[in-house]
Amino acid sequence: MVIADLFSHQEGFVFTADINLDTKPFYAMVDSDVDDFIESIEKLRRLQPDMLVAGHGKAVMTGNLSQRLAVYRDNNSQSNNSYA
Repeated sequence: MVIADLFSHQEGFVFTADINLDTKPFYAMVDSDVDDFIESIEKLRRLQPDMLVAGHGKAVMTGNLSQRLAVYRDNNSQSNNSYA
C-alpha cells in the first residue's frame, strides 16, 4: 500500500491522499491490510514533514504532526481490535 504519493523535502510537505488526521480511519476495500496501513503511518512519522496535504476534508494539516499521527495510528489500532 502506498499512502504518500508525493513528498517534498525542500517544501516539507507530504500528499497523503486518504489519510486525514481530522477523521477516523476508514477501510473501503475488502482486501485492506491494517498492518500495512499502520506501517504507512509510521513511515509518515519518520519523514517528519511540516505539513500534510490530504485529498479529502481539511486538506492542509500542520502542527504537532508526529504526535497527531501517533494518535491517529493508535485510534486505528483500537478500531481494528474492536472488530476482531
